[in-house]
Amino acid sequence: MRRTLACLFVISSLAVVLPTAASAANPRNTTRPTGANRHLRVLQANVGNVDLGCADAFYKLCYQDAENRIAGNIAAKSPDVVFLQEVLPDWVCRNGAAAGSNKVCLNYQTRAVRDQARRLLGWNYSIVCDWWHGWDCIAVKNSAGSVQNDAWGRSCPPGYLCGSTTFSNGDSTATNEDPYFATYYAPYNSSSYDGGFHMLYVDAVLNGVPMRLIDGHPQSGGTGSGSKENARKTQINEAFTVWASGASRVLMSGDMNLDPYRNGSDVSVVEWRNYVDNYSSSGVRTDKTYWYHSGVAENGGTWWPKYTTSYLWPISNYTYDQVISNFTYGTCATLDSSNSSSPAFRLDGGSGCDHRALDCDLWSY
Repeated sequence: MRRTLACLFVISSLAVVLPTAASAANPRNTTRPTGANRHLRVLQANVGNVDLGCADAFYKLCYQDAENRIAGNIAAKSPDVVFLQEVLPDWVCRNGAAAGSNKVCLNYQTRAVRDQARRLLGWNYSIVCDWWHGWDCIAVKNSAGSVQNDAWGRSCPPGYLCGSTTFSNGDSTATNEDPYFATYYAPYNSSSYDGGFHMLYVDAVLNGVPMRLIDGHPQSGGTGSGSKENARKTQINEAFTVWASGASRVLMSGDMNLDPYRNGSDVSVVEWRNYVDNYSSSGVRTDKTYWYHSGVAENGGTWWPKYTTSYLWPISNYTYDQVISNFTYGTCATLDSSNSSSPAFRLDGGSGCDHRALDCDLWSY
């Protein structure tokens, strides 16, 4: 989710009616069935932060201490697949942003590991980021599987950082560019309203199973039928009708900038519900092609699903981050605990991101 700076100065005096606990229909395919012995640990994380101090860095992950905490927690969890949104790529540093004290671009020309995606994930992942800006990425752990060739036959070899010149290799004068970079085009779409919002996909083989991995960060804003919502609707439509329709196994994850439980009048939610199981707080479920591993699936149908955003209460108390598939079984946990000994401890260690990450244990045949 990304919003304008003006939102930071809004003081809300609205009376807010919070949803009460209720029982929704039992979610589908949250229990591992007998024989489904291929385990997949998935991490969904929008790592950016809406903060005045990050204004010159386009609301991305600009604080070094937050980056360090996130990287440490990712390493501890060691997920097989990571979906990232709002990474801060090297070209932003080259443009002069986030260069102050405790900012990620401080002395970037001389630091040992220059690209943030690499610092977050380390050398044990093949990382593919969107071609245009490089701030939405999909990563596959080398020991779990591999990324397949793009449409032009270019590969992203194990352990490589793949995409365009948004990375350190785009600086012809760099002596500290990433040693394992490969040009790679992951198909993506961009919002017609704000071209900085992307969805992308890669094909991968994980635990011997071929699948299409779709990373979503479509247009933010609005809950009705305005231009932002329609731009988001178009991006989501392409992901389902073009990208997903061409693959038998699809795992989709991201900050989708929509809440399918609370914003039924949002045209992008209506589009989403054409393909993903529908739930109502009265206990009704309508089955579609794709089902949830996050949200309503997390607590066995307890209503309402947990919030994954915390921007300016109560404006952004929404469940915007989603993990769905058409072939895996299992659930995700929202990493929202402030207790460091809790398995649901926040990925950012308590501060630094305006989204809560999702930690998922999934199984397939």
